[in-house]
Amino acid sequence: TLDPGGKDPVLGIRYLSEAYDAREHDYPGGVSVPAIVDVPSGKLVTNDYQQITLDLATEWTALHRPGAPDLYPEPLRAEIDEVMEGIYR
Repeated sequence: TLDPGGKDPVLGIRYLSEAYDAREHDYPGGVSVPAIVDVPSGKLVTNDYQQITLDLATEWTALHRPGAPDLYPEPLRAEIDEVMEGIYR
């Protein structure tokens, strides 16, 4: 659901496609989620699901809640990467 006025309260846009168009006018690809959007510019940063999830699991650990499970444990990374390669090739 959208806030009153039909716009996202953080980005001030009605549709995610507006963030794609802000990055590249008349964006030729499809709009997909998840997507990370730079709030100040309103531009799409990435919609690369594989990289987003990897970054959230490895680069943002300081923001994980205490006791949160490790979704990319070191001993299983090679196996996880192999499965992901099969999915995303």
